[in-house]
Amino acid sequence: AKPVSIMCRLCFKEPLGLSRALAVFSAFMGAVNLVLAVVESPLWQIICRSVMFIVQVGAAVGVFAAIHISAAHLMIPVMCMSVLNIILNAVQLVFAVSGLLYPESFYANYIRGDRPIDDDSDSLVTSRCISTLIPAAITLSICLRGIFAHLTVYRLIQERRRSKYMTE
Repeated sequence: AKPVSIMCRLCFKEPLGLSRALAVFSAFMGAVNLVLAVVESPLWQIICRSVMFIVQVGAAVGVFAAIHISAAHLMIPVMCMSVLNIILNAVQLVFAVSGLLYPESFYANYIRGDRPIDDDSDSLVTSRCISTLIPAAITLSICLRGIFAHLTVYRLIQERRRSKYMTE
């Protein structure tokens, strides 16, 4: 078997590997969000995203530690971060869809800013809504898959510990 196919099989079909991969992905996306915030956002967003990044890295480390030492409670931070990411991406998705469907929506007006409503501002709203919608939908689906993977690992670790105590 090829090393790449073994790696894919371990990462995406085996729950422990999938949970690790998704935790690393979450931390990576936190880093990307932080870099984007530093480039174009106000200070309060940079601070919020910095805190989120630190928590995401801590949660990712927790996943590796939970699997290594069979401590199911260390999976809780990554599950909480997954739920938070699901909520945030669902809100972004709703805003993007509302901006596409309703030109007078809150999100469309936020994108438009002080510009008057005309064809240029409508095309700006459409492009920004689409560029928000696609990543939010992809990230939402990954986070939904992730929460189930993390929950499976949590249960697996608990079962491992239970069976270990029963045999002693």
